[in-house]
Amino acid sequence: MEPLEFSKFFVQILQTFSARLSPLKECRKGDGLVKKRFGHPIKWRNKPRIYWKWPIIDTFDKVDMRKKYLQVNAHSFHSNQMGNLLIPYNIIIDVQIEYAVINPLVIYDEYGFAEGEEAYTSLVNNTVQEIISNIIKKYGIKLDYNILESCLKENVQNYNLQPLSFDEIKLYDNPFSERYKKRHNIVPKQIESQECISISNIVITSFDKNISIRTTV
Repeated sequence: MEPLEFSKFFVQILQTFSARLSPLKECRKGDGLVKKRFGHPIKWRNKPRIYWKWPIIDTFDKVDMRKKYLQVNAHSFHSNQMGNLLIPYNIIIDVQIEYAVINPLVIYDEYGFAEGEEAYTSLVNNTVQEIISNIIKKYGIKLDYNILESCLKENVQNYNLQPLSFDEIKLYDNPFSERYKKRHNIVPKQIESQECISISNIVITSFDKNISIRTTV
């Protein structure tokens, strides 16, 4: 191992041990902190302040909960019967999504999580792809810009969720100890994907419906 690579590796080891040994972690505005015990997520908080944990056994993962933007492309192939001719069409749609994470525990429930990864973009992408796919299936080649825009606005109403209050956040607490759960009569709230991501806007950046020319070899 080269001296520079060894130095970087040594610094990473020190940072890891320092993070595990430190009993405190700051949560800044716009972030959420997920506390894990023995690698198991037990609760999350987003109020800007210093939070306490048990050294070694507890760790914190940081999640960016500010509004973000994501570009998504959807492509579909349809055909239209005109007399004896079968006319193939390409439908290509590009959209920009405005979204935010309102419950980061969905990341663990759906995809697993490592700090720094933006796994929730996969959830947003899959959600919007499904919305657009359902719209295309419903209208086929009759789909135009105005219909698409109207349908997207209608769907956004179902996904534009408000941030959770502190009392609502506590409902998702899932202490590692079964004894603790029984003693405090805690029944963690079931995590639903649709309740954890807020999509506030979907803007069409490109809509193209054209006759597809294909060559079969």
